[in-house]
Parts: sequence; C-alpha cells; structure tokens
Amino acid sequence: MAQTLFTKSLVHKTVLISSCLLIVLYFGEVFDQLWGTQLRLISAIFSEYFLSYLGMDIERQFTILEVGNMSFDIIPACNGSKSIKISLISSCILAIASKKLTGLSKFIFIMLSIPLAVFVNSIRVSALVGLSYLSGSIIHADTLLHTIIGLVFFAINIYMLTKILELMISLKQATFKINLLYPAILMTCLVMLPFFTACIRDWKGTIYNQNDTASFLFFIWGIGIYAFLAFKSSKNHSDYLSGILMMIFILAITSLIQLFSMNNYILGFCFLVSLHSFNTIEYGFQNSLKKTPLLFIIFMAYPKTNEQVMEMFNLSLDHVLISKFIIAVLLSSFVLSRTKTIKYTCTRPLPFICYKYILVATCFLFGIQLYSSRKSPVPLVTQSFYYPYILNNWEGFDLEVNDQELIKRIYTKGSESAGLMIISSEGDSKNIHTPEYCQFGIGWEVSSRQQIQYSNTKFSDLNVTKLKLKQEGLSREFIYWFQSDDFTCATYSEFIAHNTMAQLQGKQLPWLLYITWSDNCTQLEKDFIPILPEIQVNTD
Repeated sequence: MAQTLFTKSLVHKTVLISSCLLIVLYFGEVFDQLWGTQLRLISAIFSEYFLSYLGMDIERQFTILEVGNMSFDIIPACNGSKSIKISLISSCILAIASKKLTGLSKFIFIMLSIPLAVFVNSIRVSALVGLSYLSGSIIHADTLLHTIIGLVFFAINIYMLTKILELMISLKQATFKINLLYPAILMTCLVMLPFFTACIRDWKGTIYNQNDTASFLFFIWGIGIYAFLAFKSSKNHSDYLSGILMMIFILAITSLIQLFSMNNYILGFCFLVSLHSFNTIEYGFQNSLKKTPLLFIIFMAYPKTNEQVMEMFNLSLDHVLISKFIIAVLLSSFVLSRTKTIKYTCTRPLPFICYKYILVATCFLFGIQLYSSRKSPVPLVTQSFYYPYILNNWEGFDLEVNDQELIKRIYTKGSESAGLMIISSEGDSKNIHTPEYCQFGIGWEVSSRQQIQYSNTKFSDLNVTKLKLKQEGLSREFIYWFQSDDFTCATYSEFIAHNTMAQLQGKQLPWLLYITWSDNCTQLEKDFIPILPEIQVNTD
C-alpha cells in the first residue's frame, strides 16, 4: 500500500509533496518558537569548541562569544530554524522522488535532515566568527560576504543530503562501496586546520609581527606546482604500501605530541609528510622523490622561518625574501626540468581498504586534538619564591606584572638602569615569546642580533641572544634566554625543539624566559648579566 502511494502516479506524488511541504512549514515555525533559543545555544557551544580547536582564544557567555576584542551574539535569525525548514523541504522532495527506498527508509532520511541542518548551520556560524576574527572586522548580515557564505553552506547541506540518500540506497541494495580517498583527505585537512589558521593569522600580520606577510606566496607557489605535476602524472600504485606506512607513522608521532599540548610546528611537518605520502600512494615513490624540493618551497612559507633566517645570518627582511625567491625559482625550475610524463598502463588497482587505516589514524589524531584543545595547562612553577632586590651595587624596584610575568623590575646603579623580566610558560609554550614581537609593535627595528656564551655567571653554560634595536636615533639593547631545569638556550627555535623532544618522551617541561634590557647601560652583558641569580624551576 505504501509503495503504491509513493510510486503509482504523478498526481499522488504531487499531493503527497504538497502535504509534506505544509507540514514542514508548520513545524518550521514550531522549531523557531519552541527551540529557537536552544538552537542558538547549540551553535554557540559548537563555535566555542571548534574555534578553540583552531587555536583561537574564545570565551562564551550563553550565546555571546568573545574572540579577541570582538563580541558576537548568535541572534535568532542565525539559530538555524530556516536551515532546518529548507533541509526538510529538500529531503521530502528527494525522498518522495526516490523509488528505491521503502516508506520507513524515506522517513528516516527526512528525519536525518534535521541534525544535518543544525550541524551545517553551526559550522556556518563558526566560519563567520572565525573569518571575522582573522580579517579584523565583523562580517555583518547585510554584507555580500555574509550572503556568499550562507549560499556556500546551503549548497554543502544539499550535497550532503544527496550523499546520504545515495548511501541509504546502496545499503538497501547491498551495493555499498565508497572510495575512502576523499574522506581520508578531508580528515587530513581537518586535523591540519589549527596549523593553517595559525599560518593565516601570521600571513595577515599583527601589530607585533610583519615578517611573514609575504610568505603565503611561497605556499601558493609550492602547492600550485605540486598539484600541477600531480595532474600531469600518471597513476602508479606500486609503492602504495610505503606511502600508507609513512603516513600512519607521522600521524602516530603527531598524536603523541599533541596529547600533551597543541603543537603547530609538528603539524606543519606532518602536513609536508602527508603530502609526500598521498603522492607516493597515488603516483609512486620516484615521483614523490622528484617533487621533494617543492616541499622545501612550501616550508619557506611557514611563519617564523623569516625570523629564524634573519637571526641566524643577521639579514634584513628584504634580503631574506629575495634569497627565498631565488631559491624557489631554482628549485621549481629544477623539478620541472627533471619531471617527465610517464604513462603507466599496468598499474595495479588500489585495495578497497587502502585508505581505511589512514582515515582511522586521522580520526584518532582529531580526537587527541579535541582533548588537548580543551585541556588547561598545569602551572609548573611555584609562585612562592624570593628574588633579591639588591644585586651587588644594583638596587631593584618592582613594576606592575601581567599574565605569566613572575618578575618585572628596574635595577639602578648610579645613572645607569637595567630592566629584568622573568616569564613562566606555565606548562604551555605559547605563553612566552621573544621581545622582538613586543618591540616591533611599538616601532623598534632590529639593527643587530648575535649569540653570546657565558661561563662566569651563576647559570651553568649560559647561552643568550643579544639584540640591538633602533628607533629614530634612539637605541635599546636586549639580552634574553630560555631556561628549564639545568638547560638553557638562546633562541626560540632551540626552545621549541627541546620542548618538542621532551613531549615525545612524555615530559612537560617548566620553562622560564629571562629578558633584560637597557637604554643607557653600555655594558649590560658584562656588568648586569653575570650577577643575576637563577630561579630554581621545579614541579612541586
């Protein structure tokens, strides 16, 4: 009887569709009136978790989200009730038009459209908030971009509805077979989103850092040529097992590190290895080997690479960018000249479950990331300590401390003065950064940078970075270093590398950043640094 009702005649279908539409329109208003506030809250909670996963500092008060200095209220018009109504209408039309589903299956399909609409609307709200934060201006409802984003997610909703329908039909007919390549790529992109978000934030530039604003060009350059060569290459699955093992290995290492704290540096490395692994699976190891120089071009786009080159070779930003451009031209020319189009006519087909293991590994990493993004760092430095105010002939005076600052003082000796600041990581490496960023934001430029090693201080084998800044004829000198237990290092890259290796061993290191500065002490590294006592870092 039900089957006849669904398929007998066009008149019956027209009447049935009209009836369903009237019911949907009625229940759409019910959703809005009874569940409007709850839908707003669902979108707000989802956005809070998702944007926190992306590395954004976000706070939520009911349906109001605070991201940076921006405030967003999930208003009733964005609660998703209209999305539910449209999704229900679309699912009714698709279900009634389908002759391959039973009445019960069609009802289940229509009901599945409701959580799908809520999910897609929550992603849409997250995208609006995240893009507003990254662009620095709120995307209002009356703007073209807001409309475009809404249309994009509407299309995604309809596309996912059709895929669910196809899946239900294939399950009913016992012909279920899905290519896991695209789900594996999608999950890989998802676990890389925190890294991509950090890159976009630095490529856009901040008041503290403008060194990476041109670096995105190298990313587009490397990815573009890599994709072009993949399009021109012929499939070669002879080395697919090597690619799978390589991918699973790097995902396992990344999961272990992310378990202790979110680490974008390891995600950046994981992205390069993942790109190499996918290419090895689809096009063979030799093809991937020839494209390896392109990975270096992509790596040159990563944030902080400019800063590290400037630090290592004492170069200006312009010189670094010119050098990178020359290297990118040489490497891409080398790869293009050596890459030949080879047609493989006897390529073995990939096993059906080839990408299953990669999909499972990426899902596991995603779960680890969700756990770490919501985990509060454990403070590792005991706040009850005494740091002397009198250091030989220097007398210290406290300044107001903020956030993770343990000590912030000015020490004076006669007409000379020197500042001292000690900052604790509190178990999270993102809590500390070198003084270049703050000073850049207030107009100072780096004139020179060098590393110095001390052997006559109260620290054991102290390595420091000496930084000279200039601004409109004025000069300022900084000396800083990182300390954890008995280990000290002079640069941020050493600090990150040592901290990452410790995380691989299951350790959470307590770090302190010592910063000294002066505008008028001509011998800061000789008169002031050697007399500084160290703070004993412990986990008690």
